[in-house]
Formats: sequence, structure tokens, C-alpha cells
Amino acid sequence: MRRVSHHHDLTVLGLQKSILEGAGISAFILNNHSWWMGNGAVSLLCLCLGERELTNNPLFAPVLCIVEDAYFEEALEILVAHHAALPQGTDWTCHACAAEVPGTLDACWQCRAEQPTEHRQ
Repeated sequence: MRRVSHHHDLTVLGLQKSILEGAGISAFILNNHSWWMGNGAVSLLCLCLGERELTNNPLFAPVLCIVEDAYFEEALEILVAHHAALPQGTDWTCHACAAEVPGTLDACWQCRAEQPTEHRQ
């Protein structure tokens, strides 16, 4: 078992896991359940104590791991190639709800308002 990726968003790790499994590399997400349970309780306590910077506890952070170490280099190459193939746009603020939207999206993730034409590439 070897760690190949980490991210606070389980959907990102789930996508990476699917990509690796599609290439024949067995993978799993470590801490996929404890992140929400442990981090939620720790975050609430830290916020109550006024320690906002401690709200994301790395002990509970989800991690993508591969089962067989021999596939480590191949797994990294696959994930790097996938990330490089993603469209890179400029992040923008939704004119309808003021949400911060990643540049890879053409519509707001929160209210589905279309991206203004001046931000499109």
C-alpha cells in the first residue's frame, strides 16, 4: 500500500480512484469516513475555542492509496497526465449569487447561472 494523492474533497479522490482502476491499478481511499466524523467534531471544538486555523485536522484527511507498490510510478504518471488534460480557466465570481466558481466550470456550481461571456475562453 502506498499513498499517491490527497485532497479535502472526496469526489476528487473518487474520480482519481476510478481513473486508476480503469487503468487496472487497484486503489482505495483511506479515511473516507473518518474525515467527516472526526474533522466535524474537531472543527466545531476548534471554532468554539477560537482556533480557526486548526479546523482542518490532517489526522483525518482522506488519502488515495494504491494496493500494490509496484504500480506507484505508473499511477503518478496517469494522475499527472489526467490533471494536465483538464481545461484550465480563470476562476470567476458568479454575478447571480456571488459564489466563487472554478475556471473549469461554465456555469455556477451553486445557482447554475451561466458564466459571463467576458470570462469564457
